[in-house]
Amino acid sequence: MAEPTSERFPEDVTRLFWDTDPDAIDLERHRDYVMERVMSRGGWAAMRWLRQAYSAEALADFLRRKGHRLAPRELAYWAVIAGIDLPIPRGGARPTWAGVVPGGWRGSGEHPAVLLSAAGTARVSIRDPSPGRVAR
Repeated sequence: MAEPTSERFPEDVTRLFWDTDPDAIDLERHRDYVMERVMSRGGWAAMRWLRQAYSAEALADFLRRKGHRLAPRELAYWAVIAGIDLPIPRGGARPTWAGVVPGGWRGSGEHPAVLLSAAGTARVSIRDPSPGRVAR
């Protein structure tokens, strides 16, 4: 099992800890805090750093214990990276603690849909949330 590095954070990771002193973070003692912050807010460079700093086993352990704190999209991605199967809740990038946007898409109760015609060309329409109804 690879141990976390003790080197300073790269700039792409340091900026994720804007609310604390990055020099005060101990990678082993604060591992859940570091993993959650990078998994939920980090870009590609920070995500690459996290994969180098912690083993797949450490990432999997965090996901099993505290993966419910991540949005479904991040949870699904990191479960693949860690090589584990986890039940992924339905949804997108919005975590459950953030609540629901009233009225859905732009508050109108409608959302855009891309439909493919028989010829394979795409057209965009507004789909009414009622089953089987499409407004054009």
